[in-house]
Amino acid sequence: MNTQQLAQVVCNVFALGTPVAEPQVITGGLLHHMWRLETTQATFAVKELNPEIMSRPTARKNYLLSERIAAAFQAEHLPAIAALQHADGPLLDIGSTTVMVFPWIDGETLSPRAPKLEYVHQIGMLLGRIHRLNLSLPELHQPDIELISPTQWMPLVKRVSEKQLSCAGELLDALPDLLEWSTLYNQSAEILHRTLVVSHRDLDQKNVLWHDGHPLLIDWEAAGLINPTFEAINAALNWSGQTVGEPQQETLAAFLQSYRSAGGVIQVTGRDALHGCLGSWLNWLYYNIRRALGELALEPAEQALGLRETISTLSILRSLSCHIDTWAMWVDENG
Repeated sequence: MNTQQLAQVVCNVFALGTPVAEPQVITGGLLHHMWRLETTQATFAVKELNPEIMSRPTARKNYLLSERIAAAFQAEHLPAIAALQHADGPLLDIGSTTVMVFPWIDGETLSPRAPKLEYVHQIGMLLGRIHRLNLSLPELHQPDIELISPTQWMPLVKRVSEKQLSCAGELLDALPDLLEWSTLYNQSAEILHRTLVVSHRDLDQKNVLWHDGHPLLIDWEAAGLINPTFEAINAALNWSGQTVGEPQQETLAAFLQSYRSAGGVIQVTGRDALHGCLGSWLNWLYYNIRRALGELALEPAEQALGLRETISTLSILRSLSCHIDTWAMWVDENG
């Protein structure tokens, strides 16, 4: 089915009017394809979900739950952008393709570099409000502690070497570090698991649209239970420029001060939270190595993206490990 036919089905099912132009590809997504769809009623964003992700046994259930979370925060007057619903919910299967539809918002995302402090203050306060709300959903159950097995890395790196990917040497050199980082995360996981709240869980720059100077939270697919301090520290690092270099201390402090002023509480040490960040990036690294290998992606473009993300994520992990003592002190000073 081509994009024009897909657009017509989407319009029919969601009662969006008639398409007035061929859907336009939106670039920038790391997991899914996005389209801009203009109709006789309005403009919409259509998310074509990654087929590998949708093949997982729990994927559909997780998407339905994450959209209930987004809608629940929206009902609490938080700026959450939830998916549109049709008679059977937010997901629509069109042949082998699954899509979601969102209202189109004329806004912008910020670069990964530390933005002006006025933006950082708003995000810190917004996350503090989300955590203070302590949303309760009966269908959310306390998850098991997710540990990272250090033994998973050796066979994975071996497969990379056998396939002669360009990152093979770098991953082989990093193998002792991968084992150490996995152990550090596992040691902190039980502590971080003691206190959990419902939240976005992926609150970085790409998932916030700015419209007239105000933030709107998009892409709730990772939403669920998370340790609030870990999420606050992880977000503070992201908004301080960690993914493109060393974070700015002033920006991190501003984020955490705004977070606390809105009711957020720093409940664990900076070191434990940062070990949690190691785990988060390790999981992303593992996924992208498998994507680069072609185990989770068939299209060459997807594999190339996996390779790029593998290299950049490894760099982020090295920086995080190198600066844990300093960054933990920054967190503790502003907790």
